[in-house]
Amino acid sequence: VEYGELQKGRDTFFEALTIDPNNPAFAAEIAATYQVQAAYEEAEEWFQVAVDFSGNDFRFVLLLAQFYVDAEYEVDPKGLRVAEQLVDADPQSAAAWDVLGWALFLTGDVEGAEEALATAIELGPGLARAHAHYGTVLARQGKTDLARAEFERAMQLDPFGPWGAFASRSLSLLD
Repeated sequence: VEYGELQKGRDTFFEALTIDPNNPAFAAEIAATYQVQAAYEEAEEWFQVAVDFSGNDFRFVLLLAQFYVDAEYEVDPKGLRVAEQLVDADPQSAAAWDVLGWALFLTGDVEGAEEALATAIELGPGLARAHAHYGTVLARQGKTDLARAEFERAMQLDPFGPWGAFASRSLSLLD
C-alpha cells in the first residue's frame, strides 16, 4: 500500500482482521484511517472496538482519548470522561495528564488545563505533545515568554514530527 492510499490501507487491515479477528492494533489502524478522512463517527467506533478487543488496555484507551481531543470531536463529555479515567487508572502517566489537560483546555477550563499539563511535563519532560499543548495554554493566558519556551522545547523534542510542526506554527503566531 502506498502512502496516502487510505482505502487500500483500511482494506488491508480489514483483511488482517479476518486472519486475527480480535487484534486491537488492526482495529486502531482502521480507526486511524477514518480519522485522517475526518469520518469521526467511524473512527470513534473503531477506536472503541480496539479498546474492547484489548480488554480496556491502557494504551488503546489512550488512543481513544487522544482521538477525541486531536479531532476535537465529542470532547465534552466523552473525551473528558475518558481522559479522567486514564489519569485515575495511571496517575503517573504523562500522556494521560497531557490528554486530560488538552481536554480541559478545549472545554474552556484553562486553569485546570495549565495544572494538568504542568503535571504531564513534570512526569514526562520529553513528551513534545505536552510541551506544545502547555505552550498553547500559556499563550492563551498571555504568558508569552513562558509559551515561547514551551514551543521551543517541543520543537527540540520533535523537530520533524507533528508536535514540532504544531509548536513552530504556534510560535510564529506569537511574533
